[in-house]
Amino acid sequence: MKSFVKAFPAAAIFLAFLAPVAHAADKDMKAMMMKGHEKMMSMSMTGKPDVDFAMAMREHHMGAVEMAQWQIDHGKDAKMKQMARKIIADQKKEIAQFDQFLAKNGHGGDAKGKGHAGHAPAK
Repeated sequence: MKSFVKAFPAAAIFLAFLAPVAHAADKDMKAMMMKGHEKMMSMSMTGKPDVDFAMAMREHHMGAVEMAQWQIDHGKDAKMKQMARKIIADQKKEIAQFDQFLAKNGHGGDAKGKGHAGHAPAK
């Protein structure tokens, strides 16, 4: 690395400038993953496997939507952005199916438009 810095001092300065940006992006992604994991781990289980599965998977899918939106907002690769858009569309359809199942089984939305456990439904 020392020889690189001597040979290309401007590039080294540029790379040093970019390092905090990459690090911030890593923190954002890790923070999203931790938030989703914490939500799933803190959920109260009902003892009904189907309901517990639907609630946990709903949270998992909400996290996927959030991460995919982050990719669209911050990513550079066109293929990854295309994949992120597909993930959002697919996951939102499945979230709606989980919401329907949860509502049918006494764990769904109410007249105020809340999803399971007081979370807002997927948009």
